Amino acid sequence: MERWVDHAGLTVDEVRGVLAGEAPGEGLLRRLAAALRFHVVDLFILAGLPVPDDVAPLDAGAERWVPGIVMDAVCLPVGSRRELLQLVGSLPQEERRSAFTPR
Repeated sequence: MERWVDHAGLTVDEVRGVLAGEAPGEGLLRRLAAALRFHVVDLFILAGLPVPDDVAPLDAGAERWVPGIVMDAVCLPVGSRRELLQLVGSLPQEERRSAFTPR
């Protein structure tokens, strides 16, 4: 436990408090997610806290396209997967249409 606690910049008391049922703060969840290699949004949902806009998906409905894209991408050579990832990262971002509500 100490390795990831140190990596996240957390104190042992902070982690023990959360494990004992104390509500974690936003900063703690963000640091903990990085240390555990979790998506920040997942920890907010697991903690039952509202998801901050900066980590919420811009278009929650887009998730229906992800499985097909991933299945197609898996069949690509490594270089083409990198190219696809760069292309996706270069696409323009739209404004958020509505508040994110996790299911």
